[in-house]
Amino acid sequence: MVGLAVNSCGRQRIMVVGTNITTVQEVSSYCLESQAEVLPYYGTPSKEEVDLFKPQIWVICLPIPQNLQLPTNAHLILWEEPPAVLQAVSNRAELLTCLEQLSL
Repeated sequence: MVGLAVNSCGRQRIMVVGTNITTVQEVSSYCLESQAEVLPYYGTPSKEEVDLFKPQIWVICLPIPQNLQLPTNAHLILWEEPPAVLQAVSNRAELLTCLEQLSL
């Protein structure tokens, strides 16, 4: 797997998107542990907001927010509690492992 580009500070940009504020905050705090630049988003971000932040990784907190449109080349991690979706993550260790794998 080719490593992902990083921003000028050498950190990945991760957008955490979901409809549950508590879940988005919790997952965002986990992502910060990976030394990433994190943008928590509650609801559906606009194209302009996505273009401005330019996330390299998306963490989608299920259920998927209505009308969410992802770039075709987006790196995705699904978060669901309790996990019911194939390859969804539901705890800090699993999330950090996925983030580490995507940064290789």
